[in-house]
Amino acid sequence: MFEERTGIVTAMAAEAQSWRRILAPTGVHPQIQLECAGVGPQAASRATHALLKLGVASLFSWGTAGGLDRALAPGSIVLYTSVVDSQSGIEYSCDTARTALLSAQLSALGGVLGRGLSVPAPIAAISDKDALHARFHCAALDMESAAVAAIAKQAGVPFTALRVIVDPADFSLPRSALASIGSTLPQGLAVLFALGRRPWELGALLTLAQWYRHALTRLGAAAEALNTPPPRVARAR
Repeated sequence: MFEERTGIVTAMAAEAQSWRRILAPTGVHPQIQLECAGVGPQAASRATHALLKLGVASLFSWGTAGGLDRALAPGSIVLYTSVVDSQSGIEYSCDTARTALLSAQLSALGGVLGRGLSVPAPIAAISDKDALHARFHCAALDMESAAVAAIAKQAGVPFTALRVIVDPADFSLPRSALASIGSTLPQGLAVLFALGRRPWELGALLTLAQWYRHALTRLGAAAEALNTPPPRVARAR
């Protein structure tokens, strides 16, 4: 996969940690430049511009996502074939050759191909997820990929995206889980305070936390698979 210098954009530090074994012990890889952007399209845009200034030759959106296709369970690995900006309706194509290579390398993990949707804010309710799926026919949603794709297109560099489903399409996100977005408090503390005001959400929050840990494990497995050179095929004599 990494035959040229690739800039990887993640939103959360936990997502960036999926590359820890590959980047250890120095934190440096000759073909990988990692940027942990923060949540949202503006943060992703800043990180993407920073990566281009560092001279990366391709861009890769990486992290977790919400499910829109009800066939996708938590932990499903989705390789985007394209990503749609929900606000503008613009669809950005992923690099076909690179996506095919990614798919082959991830075959043992059961990665699937699908369109992604980028939204400006988290989508919590099942009804809203269903409405977005009916309108855009996308498999998964995140908040950063379209921003990365738009800059990649403008810069004329290849773009790919991989996301792992956390919350499936038939699950409503508890409001307490979203408390850290835009908060000045540490993530755990913001969620804890919100849960104190909405204690009935504890069960859903624990389920979501379990799915998130599973998704991060799958991200780590995907990173390992992508960093493994494909087997060489012996030539017939």
